[in-house]
Amino acid sequence: MPNVSTSSQKHEVVDATAIPRAERLFHFICLTLTLVFPALLCLAVAYVAEPDIWWHLSSGEWILSHHAFPRIDTFSSTTMGHPWQAYSWLFEVLLSKLYSHFGLVGIVGYTTAMILAITAALFHLIYASQKSLRIALPLTAISAFALLTLFSPRPWHFTILFFVLQLAIIQKARRSGEMRRLFLLPFIFALWANLHIQFIEGLLLLMVVLTEALLFNARRSKDLSVARIKPSIAAALLAACAAATCINPYGWHIYSVARALATQPGVVNWIEELKAMPFRAASNYAVLFLTLAAAAVLARKHRFHFFETTLLVAAATLSFRSQRDIWIVVAVNALILSQNSAARESQDSPSLSSSSLVLAMSIAAFLLLGAARLIHLSEATLRPKLAIAMPVDASAFVRDHHIAGPVFCDFIWGGYLMHALDLPVSMDGRAALHGDEQLDRSARTFAGAPDWSTNPQLNAAGVVVAPVSAALTQLLRSDPRFDRVYEDKQAAVFVPHNRSLSSSTSLH
Repeated sequence: MPNVSTSSQKHEVVDATAIPRAERLFHFICLTLTLVFPALLCLAVAYVAEPDIWWHLSSGEWILSHHAFPRIDTFSSTTMGHPWQAYSWLFEVLLSKLYSHFGLVGIVGYTTAMILAITAALFHLIYASQKSLRIALPLTAISAFALLTLFSPRPWHFTILFFVLQLAIIQKARRSGEMRRLFLLPFIFALWANLHIQFIEGLLLLMVVLTEALLFNARRSKDLSVARIKPSIAAALLAACAAATCINPYGWHIYSVARALATQPGVVNWIEELKAMPFRAASNYAVLFLTLAAAAVLARKHRFHFFETTLLVAAATLSFRSQRDIWIVVAVNALILSQNSAARESQDSPSLSSSSLVLAMSIAAFLLLGAARLIHLSEATLRPKLAIAMPVDASAFVRDHHIAGPVFCDFIWGGYLMHALDLPVSMDGRAALHGDEQLDRSARTFAGAPDWSTNPQLNAAGVVVAPVSAALTQLLRSDPRFDRVYEDKQAAVFVPHNRSLSSSTSLH
């Protein structure tokens, strides 16, 4: 009998330890799949036809070849010699290196890797406040899905990543009083200012922290609704981070670029990403759902939460005004919903450590590499996707026939033609450089406005590359000043009559 009892007790011990291990494995698998899902969507879409990415590549290649930073424009015939700063120079150099080694696959790889990192950062932000995986995993998945319209190769991915990390660091200090991680923020801002101009949003977040510290410092207590960051620390942190942003090739002049981008009113008429969400995609409704849920959670509180409420109002204002900025409200929603959720993990339930998150990211990266091979991701499969949106064949014709520039083109195609032809273009995606007047004049010319024929850039062009559907294309067909030398289903190429190609090679 004693032997039977001992054996039974051992059996019970084995069962008791096996369950937590199985539970930990299940949670780890769920975390890995949560990280993989958004990045896998990005990989499946494999978006390479982003108009702005091409002038970024041209800028990065110029920096690498000249071993210097541009201070005047050399890419556009319209703004040649005008002051210009490559404010995302580090992103441009990074992307140029990826493109030179891997081609279009490098662009897709960059986007996929950044989406994976952003998803992991969102999980870290949510799970740090809400130790329940039943809340953290689905909230992370929904938040990442809400960013679906931003899954294009742009430097704003660094801004999203750094903003989420900044939120996590600040929230940790506000709730626990642990200030050590705050010292990481100046280093983050120094890097941020060389990657993307929207580090300004990070400084605005620090201003909210400082305002909260000044207003509520006297009410400090054990109540978690009161922040623990002292005004002196918040002020010093803001000053240090602002100073760190000046560690870039252009110093404090980087703020003049930010001001120009923020105060250009007419640009919203021409850039789709700056317009409000059209609510034609499921991800738009995910943003709305998360925002309403966050507002409802704050409304149910018996006490006014200055930090969260101020952030939500500011984030909603910016994000619902411009779909490019939806990441702000998504990150703020994730913070509010995570720290105010009712569900909490029991003390006996296994938790995930930071090393588990790193391991899950590593496994997710390997799974994504396998998926890339499975779908045969390559230059050959990506080039047709690019040709659907960009004048790939038309630019090849211009290049093969050594047609001289400058190139007259529209806002959308300008960046690609700049990179593909290595010729100055009349217009490209650098809206702040060209200004509202030039943007409007270019758009009216391609729309066939009454003054189209007097456009100085058109009359000075060495070659015109225009969409076949544009009104300008129809007008140029009958204009004796230009000869059509190439046309396909997407683009038409015109040259001035005195530069016409020989009849044997003129029209394809």
